[in-house]
Amino acid sequence: EKYVNDFEYYINNEYNGKLLSRYWQAGGYHIVEIYNPLVDKKTGFIDAIKYYNIDHDHTIAIGDGHNDIGLIQTAKYGVAMGNSHPDLLKVATHVTDDCHNQGVLKFLKSIFK
Repeated sequence: EKYVNDFEYYINNEYNGKLLSRYWQAGGYHIVEIYNPLVDKKTGFIDAIKYYNIDHDHTIAIGDGHNDIGLIQTAKYGVAMGNSHPDLLKVATHVTDDCHNQGVLKFLKSIFK
């Protein structure tokens, strides 16, 4: 934990905005995510929807990390796992159980009755 600020400073300054970082704690772990701000799951999701001509009302996205926020906001059913990053939980349209308790299965069964 004591090195996180130095590490984030290095990434943010050395790569001058081409790479960014996020830090949080979960399950007793210190997590630093490094990402390219120009690429995200939302872009790929939109491209796939267009390519396969899928109606927005038939889209589901399921995630658990901060990097899933754009993806979750784009789908008709934006599903956060129960153990998701707090920021993701705020934007999800649905929250399901965590991965250890069959959250994806439970959500899909609720949708496809």
